[in-house]
Amino acid sequence: MELFLATPRGFCAGVVRAIEIVERALHLYGAPIYVKHEIVHNNYVVDDLAKKGAITLKNINEAPIGSTVIFSAHGSPPKDYKIAELIEIAMENKIDTEIDGKRKTKQMQTHIKSTDALS
Repeated sequence: MELFLATPRGFCAGVVRAIEIVERALHLYGAPIYVKHEIVHNNYVVDDLAKKGAITLKNINEAPIGSTVIFSAHGSPPKDYKIAELIEIAMENKIDTEIDGKRKTKQMQTHIKSTDALS
């Protein structure tokens, strides 16, 4: 079996955007920045951002009041956004990096469920 590696290799545009958003937020707001779930599925990137001050949260409730929170490129459930509002994370400090394709898929799923189109 032959294995061919495509060059150049890298991240999709949505992942690049998510990483850039975390780096910009660190520059604008300073450390620490809290990220709900790993920003991307890449330990090297997550570790590098952690060294710069991006703290990964498993649960949105772990975010301190008034902190800057970034929602991961993989998306977050609607309840996380509601919880963020309840713990008074300022609107301008809630940053959503969800990849557009994932968001559109979720919207389509919600629409299908609400219209019962599959019945």
